Amino acid sequence: MNKRRPSLDVDMGPRHIPIATRSYIGTSSTHTAGGGPEAQPDGLPGLPVRISTAKFDGLVLILRAFTHSWNYRSAVLFGHAAIVADEAEKLWALKLITNKLIPGQWDQVRSPPTTAELVQTQILRVRVKSGSVKVRAGPPADDRADLENAHVQAKCWAGYVPVVEHMLQPIQSAYINIREVPEHVKSL
Repeated sequence: MNKRRPSLDVDMGPRHIPIATRSYIGTSSTHTAGGGPEAQPDGLPGLPVRISTAKFDGLVLILRAFTHSWNYRSAVLFGHAAIVADEAEKLWALKLITNKLIPGQWDQVRSPPTTAELVQTQILRVRVKSGSVKVRAGPPADDRADLENAHVQAKCWAGYVPVVEHMLQPIQSAYINIREVPEHVKSL
């Protein structure tokens, strides 16, 4: 039994990796049984992975507590991942991931990464095999009996509460000498 990571002893299908950008996944550590992805039974190379994401868009309050819900967008992709060994491709992927999070950031940070940083970070190339999307949006969909019940209509509020995410003002680190926030950060 693996005492540090007991979940590695249980074969529950594809591993779950929480962060994905443009079919590349950045992770500080990737553990596979043989030290690297092996060919799978279906002939596809690499480690089977599941990539998922969800976005909470709001609360949906319905006339009955039993049917309260939320608006959301979610997606799950299934595929096979292989470790990127080529240094040029790895640097390209790191730049892509960095600039996807904050456009123009790669040119503003200390780069290229050190050899130690490159060794510590593994980039996975993911070949997507299948996926699914589920979305719930809009107002409540109450039961017809509740909609026709005058007592319920007079007593209960129904509707939805949208949730909006936005960036706040940047807060500068105490140890830098640059006093003005760069334009590519201000524009977020």
